[in-house]
Amino acid sequence: MKIHIYRPYFLSFSFRSYKIVDAANRILGLLDNQSEVVIDNSPDKIRLKVDWYGGSHHFQETDVEEKFLICYFAEKTVVGVALNFRFKNLIKLKEVTKEEYLKAIETKGTSLPFYQGAVVTKLESILSRILSGLELFASALLFYQTDYNGNADLKDLEFLRFIALLIALGGIFGLVWNINKHMKISTRVIVGIVLIGYAGWQVQLGGGNWLIFLPPVVLMLGVLGFYNLRRK
Repeated sequence: MKIHIYRPYFLSFSFRSYKIVDAANRILGLLDNQSEVVIDNSPDKIRLKVDWYGGSHHFQETDVEEKFLICYFAEKTVVGVALNFRFKNLIKLKEVTKEEYLKAIETKGTSLPFYQGAVVTKLESILSRILSGLELFASALLFYQTDYNGNADLKDLEFLRFIALLIALGGIFGLVWNINKHMKISTRVIVGIVLIGYAGWQVQLGGGNWLIFLPPVVLMLGVLGFYNLRRK
């Protein structure tokens, strides 16, 4: 049996190749973004692997000699990925007709009713990474204020370290998964400024220097302004 497998673009694990293996763990092919693999003499069962994530597909007995499958990501939120890892196969294979398969390649997957990919422009992707860097920068400043500036009062403010951790996680998720797949640039900037502003206010009350948080806040506003201008 000959099988065709197509992997549309989606941001989660977007830079990783997926291994297609048989029951003996022999590699039958590799799938990259927007790529297709054709396997002649495919076994009845194949598996898809990337790290601990993966899925499997078992072909039913049939006289059809050619099959068409689409690779897709079953969970579309970062939170869902975090809650479901090790408990559920998030990367799956779905059998479609030849017409649906060819249409999926033509439309990069958006013609498929089960496709959960989100369209993210190049501008949004770039600005997302810039915001991630600013969030990590602000988080580092906050950790410095609470741990290394020598102010005993600030060292007791454990909740500020928690806020710093939240800001840092937002930056990390933005770098790895491009969080703007799920959150608008404007929403992310507002959330970041609120968290940084509140932390700066608490640092000021504790005798620290809130002015060091101005650079990331101003730069985040600059990113938002640039984004709004480019969209017009």
